[in-house]
Amino acid sequence: MSKTFILILMMGLYISSFGQEKNKIIFDEKAQREVIQGYCDADGLKNTVWSEIYDTYQPQMEILFQLIPLMQNIEIVVTLGTWCGDSKQHVPVFIRILDEMQFDKSKLNMIGLDRNFDSGEMGMRPWDTEKVPTFIFFSGEKELGRIIETPEGSLEEHMAKIMGL
Repeated sequence: MSKTFILILMMGLYISSFGQEKNKIIFDEKAQREVIQGYCDADGLKNTVWSEIYDTYQPQMEILFQLIPLMQNIEIVVTLGTWCGDSKQHVPVFIRILDEMQFDKSKLNMIGLDRNFDSGEMGMRPWDTEKVPTFIFFSGEKELGRIIETPEGSLEEHMAKIMGL
């Protein structure tokens, strides 16, 4: 993708996140249950079983202390499925890590997908998502890396690898 396209897409995501309903719940025929579709946030996910995972996870603080200065100008897009076991396991941990680092949540966009990988208004497979969750890290217009479905090691370790530690 061209840098201009990525910049326009990031700005569009940022701007549209204000105008679009967050934490929209739909009935997913394929999953045969209610799921979050479209933009969502940690508050919308707290009403799920994810709270217990968030509350009990103990981040590796020595890695987080190294990540904090590197994450100051990073933007993150997360595509997830509230129906997905890997999302249920890794997204609450990721949010806990960001909270421990006091990461600026205005630089985080989370997008819920149904079982067909449809995000609603943003369409199918946003950000070329093939598996969920997908955590995408940007510095300006440049994509630094992705954590797809399952991290290599812990999430903190994989984030450190993406950030060049």
